[in-house]
Amino acid sequence: MNTDKTGKDLARKSTYRANSKPIRPFIGDRIEAKGLTNVAHLATNECQYPPSPKVTAALKDAISSLNLYPDPSSTLLRRKLAEKFGITETMVTVGNGADELLYMIGKAFIEEGENAVITTPCYPTQVLGIESIGGIVKNVGYRSDFTCDMKAMFEAIDESTKLVLICNPGNPNTKVISQEELDWFMERVPAHVLVVMDEAYKEFIDRPDEAADAMRYFQNDRNILFLRTFSKFYSLAGLRIGYAIGPEHIIDVLRRAIPAFPVNTLAQVAAMAVLDEPEYYADVFKKTVEARNYMTTGLKEAGFKPVEPSQTNFIFVDTCHVPQNIFAEKLFDAGFYIREASYHPFNNHVRITVGTMEQCKRLISIAKEISKEYKG
Repeated sequence: MNTDKTGKDLARKSTYRANSKPIRPFIGDRIEAKGLTNVAHLATNECQYPPSPKVTAALKDAISSLNLYPDPSSTLLRRKLAEKFGITETMVTVGNGADELLYMIGKAFIEEGENAVITTPCYPTQVLGIESIGGIVKNVGYRSDFTCDMKAMFEAIDESTKLVLICNPGNPNTKVISQEELDWFMERVPAHVLVVMDEAYKEFIDRPDEAADAMRYFQNDRNILFLRTFSKFYSLAGLRIGYAIGPEHIIDVLRRAIPAFPVNTLAQVAAMAVLDEPEYYADVFKKTVEARNYMTTGLKEAGFKPVEPSQTNFIFVDTCHVPQNIFAEKLFDAGFYIREASYHPFNNHVRITVGTMEQCKRLISIAKEISKEYKG
């Protein structure tokens, strides 16, 4: 056996797939290296408010049952979601976050060589499940105003297209799709194509008249699937739980791809408790919209260009005269972890999660200082 460096490298490389990609270093490593404390995590769009007291109490009550496996079908939660949306529980499935569901959609519906049409840039997991089984991703860029180009997405569909994935509101573009545009698209999309609506940020919309209601197509028995999450608006990112809604035949196929025991007991209990707390989360919505408006105005006053209007819990902003990496690093040194956009054509943009009003005021103050420094 060849034991020199080259031989070891060859042996090591033969143990994994050629298209596997390295994992980014965890942010905790950077925080520790810089000796920072109390860093505000404004990079991955978690809700900055904790779960409600009722959710916390429900979790405490459930701890004594952790010696048992969770319900693999999330029966009680699916039943509760079905009641919320006025459908049957056979039209709902639950996963370990919307991430898992996105990944499993590729495995459930795409054969090797078939393709999916996706806006780009997009949420990375939309791509991973498709490419992992040899599917092809057909990317469609945004318009110059950062809106999703539904005509271009339709034109990208061919006989080998199995999926069209639409993020509404969009990530990272923060925009919604209008009812007129979605109606135009749905009237033309071929019957063999499954339309997947990723609605992870749906609860943050404060201009509902401008946003498409895609649920009407589900009620008309179209091939459409909706993804929602408890991670963002409902403050359960640390428990990993999301759900999909669709026609029975679509949900049946998707459930076959999901692993056994996908959602732990505490996540199921917390999600059910969340659905009984409309007043608490109405307050979260109010605070988030107020802070989002404050951040948008403050970033403009500092000389930057946020995409408007954001209908998510984050701001996507052109840092203009300040290189994005320097802007992000200076905020990091000041205790704010934000996300740099590392994809064309938004190479000078950053994405900033909307924090509490206190966090936003401090961030805007620092952003204005950075702007002045680079304006000279």
